Amino acid sequence: MTFKINENPKVLIGSVRSELQYEYCAKKHFYFAPAIRLLEIDLPVAYVAMYHCLYPGTMGIDSYAKVKRTKLVKRRDIPYPMTRNNPNEEYYRFDLVDRWQKLDRPVIYRDETVYAPRETTLGLLLSSRETYELFLINSDEEQKLNEKLKAAVAAYINDNSAEPSFKANEYFEIKVTEGYINLLNRRGTLVSKYSVSSFTEHPGKIFSEIAGELRRVALALEQ
Repeated sequence: MTFKINENPKVLIGSVRSELQYEYCAKKHFYFAPAIRLLEIDLPVAYVAMYHCLYPGTMGIDSYAKVKRTKLVKRRDIPYPMTRNNPNEEYYRFDLVDRWQKLDRPVIYRDETVYAPRETTLGLLLSSRETYELFLINSDEEQKLNEKLKAAVAAYINDNSAEPSFKANEYFEIKVTEGYINLLNRRGTLVSKYSVSSFTEHPGKIFSEIAGELRRVALALEQ
């Protein structure tokens, strides 16, 4: 999916703690979270999505909904049983335009989890397969980098005699060979390398390191 990440509607990814809470929010078409947990979130948001680990093999996000209004209320004003004595605590309540929508495919947990609410974009939510992609991709270029990196590693794993490569940008090439992801400059000199096994285990960590290296070089060239 092609999208402009900075122009995308914002999405709040919030966690749910129980099957009862998940089903209640789904039935009543709203979501709520303690205001203190949303200090780092730029409100209002256009959509909310629920992250949960309620059933075996389902840790991640499977549904989202458009927000009609966002209200700051007291906990006592939210029609869901309190789990502790906090009736006067401030909460944000997100009332929805319509029912929750199921994603075409769930975004499963990999490297980045959701304890407190976190923010992403609708384009990333609809195109991501793993949670690290929601929070570690910062531009359209980085989304393309992630897609090409995953494709190159998959091609290598399927045929380790192959040496898939692609241009990361105008200054760098990435080549997968002999069990490593190699970052090469325009002269073909090795700048850094990462094992394929480390990428398959923690793709978010390796993606962040490669994307960070590309950003550092870009900033240096701009100065």
